[in-house]
Order: sequence, then structure tokens, then C-alpha cells
Amino acid sequence: MIDLHDARIRRARLDDAMGTVTIEVTLASGKDATLSFEGVRASPHLAKMLKLGGSILDWKPSAGPGNTHIYLMDGVITLRAEKLAVKC
Repeated sequence: MIDLHDARIRRARLDDAMGTVTIEVTLASGKDATLSFEGVRASPHLAKMLKLGGSILDWKPSAGPGNTHIYLMDGVITLRAEKLAVKC
């Protein structure tokens, strides 16, 4: 899986109707990447978590359906999704 250490979140979008979350980042190398989550479980806290930004310290992607944790300087984004795709 992709190394997100020192990547910066540029934008995060939630589509409640489609159950998707898209997080656009700029990697430490300067390249752009997109994390696309499908089958996202609704959470009343998800929109607030996606407003967190800045540098990514680490992340723990789920190998299949499950929780992915993205650790930031100011908090953690936790997403429960059926599928994660990474595009560089």
C-alpha cells in the first residue's frame, strides 16, 4: 500500500447518498494521490473528521472491508468502508 507519511490532505469529500469518501493528498514526493472509499458506513462524526487537514503522520488501511485510520497532527480520521482504492 502507498506510504502516506508526511503527505498533506488537499481535499476530502463525503457523498452520503453514494456512501463514498474521496480524500485527495499530495505525497511527500510532491506527487498527487487519491484515496477512494466505497461502501462507507454512515457516522454522525464523519463530516467533522473529514474537516481535519494537514500532514498525515501515519495510516493503517484495512486489508478488506473494515476500518481505516488516518493519523494527523490534530486528530484521527477513521472510516469504515467495504472497499479502498488508491490512485497515484
